Amino acid sequence: MPLNLDTFVKGANSLGSSVGGRAGSALQAGAGLVDNIRKFGGAISKVLSPGAQPGTGTTATKAQFASTGAKDWRVSLSIPTGSYSISKILRPLNEVGKFIFPFTPSISLTHQASYSAMDAVHNNYSFASYENSKLDKITITGDFYCEDGNDAAYWIAAVHYLRSVTKMYFGENTENPGAPPPVLKLNGYGDFVFNNVPVVVTNFSVELPKDVDYIPSKFVGNKSSTVEGEVIDYDINGVGYVPVKSIITVTLMPVYSREAVRNFNLEDFVKGNYINDKGFI
Repeated sequence: MPLNLDTFVKGANSLGSSVGGRAGSALQAGAGLVDNIRKFGGAISKVLSPGAQPGTGTTATKAQFASTGAKDWRVSLSIPTGSYSISKILRPLNEVGKFIFPFTPSISLTHQASYSAMDAVHNNYSFASYENSKLDKITITGDFYCEDGNDAAYWIAAVHYLRSVTKMYFGENTENPGAPPPVLKLNGYGDFVFNNVPVVVTNFSVELPKDVDYIPSKFVGNKSSTVEGEVIDYDINGVGYVPVKSIITVTLMPVYSREAVRNFNLEDFVKGNYINDKGFI
């Protein structure tokens, strides 16, 4: 059947009018929906508590850092005196005065009360005999992210710090030869969780992943500069390559002197009198 041009044009115009009408109806429906949403929001704002409604013409509150007098609640370990405080490679830690986990770590802490069972003959139940209480090792697992040369230098210092505090004083030219590794102070999460807890590092592990980038940190002469051109004064030579993401796990053992344990008083501990500088947890 041959195509009639007039019929084709009339059909096309009719189809266009139909589509245009439907599009217009859809736009009107959308406008109505938006209007209903605005009305709903207005109704909700009327039932909100005073002060909960968004203000008009008000300025947003700016974020502020804590005051310099605020206690640092980040998880940290103290730096021993002596060669640690003047070490060139440990300078990133000495600048902040401690070894800090830069991101909130995972901490595993276990308290234990030991009892032995006393089995009586011809009895349905055994009797518990208390032996002792002890605090098991504390395991801290933290993420370390490095974005620039400063982060890389801190990572190198952190690993070198852990290597150092797990070694005894040994060698002919070492001061205090035969002395064990130093006792550190663990702090974190304010006054009521870890407050100057005396600990020693029993072991640590560092994860160096294969599927991440590594940042080079270059130390030349009296200046330390990253490849990107950032200059930091560390007065040591060498180049270190640091992963942009890694995990460091540190295992600590709480240690208390015999004198401190002898003077321990449970009543004072229960009252919270040992919170300040006593280190008992």
